[in-house]
Amino acid sequence: MVDFALQSDGAGRDFNWFELNPRFFLKGQEIDPQDMGNFGSGGVIEYEGRLYMVPRKQMPSLRRLENFWLKLQKGKKESGSKKGGDKIYHLPRHQILELLALRASGYGIRGDEEWKKLCEFYDGLGTKNRELSLPKSVKAELKPYQALGVQWLQDLYNLKLGALLADDMGLGKTLQTLAFLEDLRDKNELGQVLIVVPSSLIFNWQSEIEKFTPKLPLTVFTSKDVDRIGKRLEAKEDLVVITTYGLLMEQENFLSQYRWRVLIFDEAQNLKNITTKRTSAARALTAQFKICLTGTPMENHYGEFYSLVDILVPGSLGKIEDFRRQFVNTDLVSREEIEDLKLKMKPLLLRRTKKEILDQLPEKQETKVSIAFEERQKEIYRDIALAYNQKVQEGILAQGEARVQLQMLTALLRLRQACSDPGALPNVRYEKVPPKLEALKDSVQEIVESGESALVFTQFLQTLEHTAKILSAANIPVFVLHGGIPTKQRQKILSEFNKTAGGAVLVMTLKTGGVGLNLTKASYVFHLEPWWNPSVENQATDRAHRLGQNKAVQVFRYIMHESLEEKIELLKNRKDKKFQSLFATPEKESDLGPGTGALSKEDFDLLLGIK
Repeated sequence: MVDFALQSDGAGRDFNWFELNPRFFLKGQEIDPQDMGNFGSGGVIEYEGRLYMVPRKQMPSLRRLENFWLKLQKGKKESGSKKGGDKIYHLPRHQILELLALRASGYGIRGDEEWKKLCEFYDGLGTKNRELSLPKSVKAELKPYQALGVQWLQDLYNLKLGALLADDMGLGKTLQTLAFLEDLRDKNELGQVLIVVPSSLIFNWQSEIEKFTPKLPLTVFTSKDVDRIGKRLEAKEDLVVITTYGLLMEQENFLSQYRWRVLIFDEAQNLKNITTKRTSAARALTAQFKICLTGTPMENHYGEFYSLVDILVPGSLGKIEDFRRQFVNTDLVSREEIEDLKLKMKPLLLRRTKKEILDQLPEKQETKVSIAFEERQKEIYRDIALAYNQKVQEGILAQGEARVQLQMLTALLRLRQACSDPGALPNVRYEKVPPKLEALKDSVQEIVESGESALVFTQFLQTLEHTAKILSAANIPVFVLHGGIPTKQRQKILSEFNKTAGGAVLVMTLKTGGVGLNLTKASYVFHLEPWWNPSVENQATDRAHRLGQNKAVQVFRYIMHESLEEKIELLKNRKDKKFQSLFATPEKESDLGPGTGALSKEDFDLLLGIK
């Protein structure tokens, strides 16, 4: 038997160690662990020349105890002895996870109020242990699993631990995080918050905040904002700052000089490699509470998981060299070692899959994802808009609106192509992966790794081919359908997609994928471009959302921020032939015609954003 007496250091809210007084008993008699040959993890305890047999079921917990004791001895800083000669050890706060795991193995640990709070939280993991009361300023009705996620974040914040929220994609990690932040703001505890996101998603976070938590004091940080935001931070103003991973590396010195109240890493798999400059910059930031958001906390090996956890609670998984030796640079990781790791990480990790909470999901859930232009892409888009606008305005003056319809439609087509894939434009050199396709690859990788499948719809053949190439290069099983594929070949492709074991992706154009197919293998649908008519979009989505589908279908629609795609969204309810001619999509250049509806100068100016 082992008895641990635990006392927090009493140094206030930010204390980071406990006082630990361990006492060991063998058959009711207190003993000195230094005199033991071993702790019995091999089935036998040796003490004072006698051997004691250990029941097999107790061996794993004794092994955990032995490992913990050895670590404690290796890094011990004894604070002397109290009355009665009890040895007191200073236990770093990050090692509290090991102590919780020992307690879960059956060891008695007595402690103060701080320890009791930790134990109550640990015992209540995964259960609704209280009613969540959010301020009315949260403009959303949270699902039960989302409310549980917010409670979990609140508890970890109060316990001064970190949080790895690893729900499946589409289950509302952003909403849960924003509800948590808004609750802090409502309680006057917000302080200064830094949110680091991939550059393509910066405007999506903006739009989610405007939609769900508009009272959060939000600002977007760019290189030009060092002085402006620096003054607000120095003034201790409550502030939520959003920046990108690229700017984090570029402005590491500026951002790391502040102690943030909350630090959030979205798509945290970007920090999976502990040796990269990006991860190093993330580790340089200090915060009272850190959150990692990712649907893929581990993609290739346990070292990636270590990287994320060590950002959240540094030192909680020990030294990287020791961890690599045990979990990475080895041909075999035992089940017991995995169980130990899971037990230790249980408080920090929350992951719900779509299958687990299916009863809480609507049959079809739609999400609009606002994506930011990449700089070169933005240049291309702007050049097209300016060049065609000049031609069209001159043509209208010389010939009238009716004679320049084709030019206006061509301009809109080119701009829409620039939004999805600038490299598909005639005479344009663009070698980067476009933001939409980068975001798609990351999302689809997560989906396929979880064993699920997805449909991807695009309106451009060149974009389809480029998408398939990018997904294939990422070792994602991908199938392609378009108008140039003969009917017999299409049936074979569909059959192979449906029979693929595990997750796969089917990329299609509107004309081939919009009607007549039953693709219930997929429960995720991506629309790379908006369509003018909601019924056409729904018809494509219904390839997956139809009779025979036993999963909730999640639909993601990609919209480029500050582009004509946002204007298309505003105009989608207009059902006249003019807009049908505008947005019915050609798979090839020859499909582009003057259309049956006339496009006015005002319509054109609105769509180009030109006043």
